[in-house]
Amino acid sequence: MPSEYRIKKIVEIGDTLHRSGCAPYKLEKYAQFYAQKHGVDVMIQATPTSVNYQFPDDNNAVVMKRHKPASINLSLLANTIIRINQPTSEPVPEPTGYPKWIVALANMGIPPAYLMLVGSTLEAVGYAALLGFLVWLCQLVCKARRSIAVEFLSALITGIFVAFVASSGAQIPVWALCIAAIILFVPGLSIANALECLAFNDLVSGTSLLGQSALTLIKLFVGIVIGLNIGEAYGVSFPPLYMSIKCQLGSIYSTYLSSRFQLACCLTLVLPTYCLACLWPF
Repeated sequence: MPSEYRIKKIVEIGDTLHRSGCAPYKLEKYAQFYAQKHGVDVMIQATPTSVNYQFPDDNNAVVMKRHKPASINLSLLANTIIRINQPTSEPVPEPTGYPKWIVALANMGIPPAYLMLVGSTLEAVGYAALLGFLVWLCQLVCKARRSIAVEFLSALITGIFVAFVASSGAQIPVWALCIAAIILFVPGLSIANALECLAFNDLVSGTSLLGQSALTLIKLFVGIVIGLNIGEAYGVSFPPLYMSIKCQLGSIYSTYLSSRFQLACCLTLVLPTYCLACLWPF
């Protein structure tokens, strides 16, 4: 196997490990293990933003790569580790994506699940599902270069919405609802990787990952605080209108929703769903 080809495959494995969010010290071990299986001696120095390779047996060839801070991609990481243990000439397969409606349902299901886990009211659980949908819309808007602002924008909109709902008289846990809406952005695995690097004396990578996680938490906290203040400032004049609309809707509901009407509503919802379920495999 030509030297350039071996170097290219080792560098490709290292870059894919970095892109999947692997801890830097683990990246070094995995890449060196892959190189040893191909009979190549390599020295690797990895940080959260760069990976350097040196090949002593190939005229001390040096490859220096600069990377952006990686996000956690467990599916890509698993595929890469499988490819390291079972090396082939094919590239590492990229993880398959999901349809947008499945991602939307996942975002709408995470906040209610968190609230039910910590304990809350049914009214707050319903608002949490709506907040999950708003957070998903923020993810659609903040892509590519705008992705750096997705945490702050989501926290800001969450704070405004929760403050408006709270000012309307709804009995909801304000901070628990805000945390449930943005729990998806809490960098738990990044903090775990940072502490793991510090535990194995990789101080440079550990402090860098810990600093990135701290900045993400600051964006979330500042966005929620600003959103709550904006919602409280502009939501004070809306509660009377909101309460009157709520009372009118409640009276309409109690007057017209008789038992026959409830049966008709159930049939209207159940029959199309049953037909769709029957026709779905075809």
